[in-house]
Amino acid sequence: MASKTSIANRALIKLGSTLLTNVDTDNNAKARNIRAIYEDVRNEEISKHFWKFAKDRSSLAADPTAPSFGWTVKYQLPSDWLRNYRIRDGGDPNTEVDEYDVEGSYILCDIGSIIYLEYIKIVEDVNRFHPLFREALACKIALELCEDITQSNSKKDRIKKDYNDAIAEAKRIDAIMLRPRDQLESEYITIRQ
Repeated sequence: MASKTSIANRALIKLGSTLLTNVDTDNNAKARNIRAIYEDVRNEEISKHFWKFAKDRSSLAADPTAPSFGWTVKYQLPSDWLRNYRIRDGGDPNTEVDEYDVEGSYILCDIGSIIYLEYIKIVEDVNRFHPLFREALACKIALELCEDITQSNSKKDRIKKDYNDAIAEAKRIDAIMLRPRDQLESEYITIRQ
């Protein structure tokens, strides 16, 4: 079973360093450094791609307070939101919303009173990560800690290559799992027919 400690130890193995017993409770420099960067690095890596394990859906109701200007409606983003995947009009779920802004913790647009949001969310449970994503995350943590632990540029270059290979493979496998989806016809195409 995967854990935050197993990912941290995989990163430390790449650096040729001794392993941790528990990344959350060990009181040494390596554990403290990993704890300091882990959450940000994990969220950065999740944000970089539309990972299947991180996709979620939510219907959002309009906030009672309208934006001051520019848009007519605002919607509060979910607390675990990292980035948008797709927004659909609540009045017509087949209509994708293309014109909107994200400001602070809100989506601002001119669409009705409900929108359907597909988004990439924060995932804390490492067992939900695809194994190839865990490998890429371990490589990224190793890359972040390399200078501090090894002071070796050649090792940093090797880990950077390992990271690039791991993230490419993880994205490839994630894309294979994607079912083909029908393209929504744009208004331009519909009118031309």
